[in-house]
Amino acid sequence: MTEEQLTRLFGDITVVQLVLWALAAFVLIVAIVKVWPLLRRFVQTIDALAELPAKMRLLDEIHHEVRPNTGTSLNDAVRRVEAEQTRQAVQLDQQTQQLAETTEKLTGLQQLMETGDDELSERVTDIEKTLNPRKEQ
Repeated sequence: MTEEQLTRLFGDITVVQLVLWALAAFVLIVAIVKVWPLLRRFVQTIDALAELPAKMRLLDEIHHEVRPNTGTSLNDAVRRVEAEQTRQAVQLDQQTQQLAETTEKLTGLQQLMETGDDELSERVTDIEKTLNPRKEQ
C-alpha cells in the first residue's frame, strides 16, 4: 500500500494512536470475556427471582399435602394405606396359622383313613368268619 492509500484509510492517525486504539480494543474484548460469566449469572438470578412466586405457591401446595389435616392430604392417605396393610398382614398371619392347623388335621384324618381301612377290613373278615364258619374250611 502506498502512503496515500494509508492516509485515506486511517486519516491523520499516528502510529502511537493506532497502537493505543488496538490496545483499547484488546482490553475491551478481554473485559467482556471476563465479565460475561458474571453477567450471565446475574441474568439467571433475575430470571429465578421472577419465577420465585410460582415456586412458593408450589411449595405451599406440597407442604399442605405432606402435613396431616382433615384426611385429604397425601400424608393422611399414606397413613390409611399403611394401617390397612398392617390389618391385612395380621389377617394373613391368622389365616396362615389356620391353614397350618387344618393341614395337620387333614394329615391326621388321612392317616386314620389309611390305617382305619386295614382295621375295618380285618373286622369285616372276622365278622364274615363268625357268620359263615363253613366257608373257610
